[in-house]
Amino acid sequence: MQRQNLIFLWFIIAATGVYGAGGAELFPTIAGLTNPVKPAEYTADNLFEYINGAADVFIGYDFEQLFSMTYSGTDGQTIAADIYRHADPACGFGIYSQEKPRKGDFLAVGTEGYYETGILNFFQGRFYVKISAFDLGEREQKILTSLARGIAERIPDADGFPKIFELFPKTGRIPRSEHFIRRNFLGHGFLENAFICDYSVEDNPLQPFIIRADSSAAAKTMIESYLEFARSHTAVIAQNENTVRFVDPYHKSRGPLSMKWREQYIWGVFSADSAAAERMLTAIEAALIRE
Repeated sequence: MQRQNLIFLWFIIAATGVYGAGGAELFPTIAGLTNPVKPAEYTADNLFEYINGAADVFIGYDFEQLFSMTYSGTDGQTIAADIYRHADPACGFGIYSQEKPRKGDFLAVGTEGYYETGILNFFQGRFYVKISAFDLGEREQKILTSLARGIAERIPDADGFPKIFELFPKTGRIPRSEHFIRRNFLGHGFLENAFICDYSVEDNPLQPFIIRADSSAAAKTMIESYLEFARSHTAVIAQNENTVRFVDPYHKSRGPLSMKWREQYIWGVFSADSAAAERMLTAIEAALIRE
């Protein structure tokens, strides 16, 4: 069979599926291609066998399980579909945010996805899906998009970005700049669970963050550890109740950091413009109070 004829025969057979222990229910059937009865399965204990050095990054986002399926055609065409499950939707989004481009061909697949030649990645809930292809020809994007949507229909999690991003002001926010850093935020082991957006306000770049700790006590411990670190590096700290401003010794080039905290939340922004920083902190605080 000629390759183009084979490609035109490919289509995703739609069917509902329920996520099960074997993972096969997550993968649609593709007519014209063969695939194993069961996908390969990996956990945190053996993920390095599949993605080697990248495993630490995925495990850092509370990776739990990977199902991997390879579809093969008679003329050498292949599609590899990898479905990563993480502990919660924030981590599913977080690992996606680490790999997605700043600008790209974004698609309405799952919550959000993007296509580049040979690959299509998307996230939905706790799940991050990576699809790669070889030798599919000019219909590659259409084929990968159909497969991605077939997988998205089978994923049990609802789509949507983490709701905490609704706490960031909309004015000045750069589209698709949202990120989530699970651990070692700003290079500090005591800072974790940081949600970030990029802004351009009056031509000035700002990158505010919101940390959602597990509890008020955990947030207090983070603040105390951060201030202790700053003092140990002779930073001058201006403090007024639950607001601090100082220069992080690791990030001097970014200007002073203004930061506030309330219950389990810590939020802040680097800016030499103290007035701009205060406006950003106030806007986030108002959103937190309304929550």
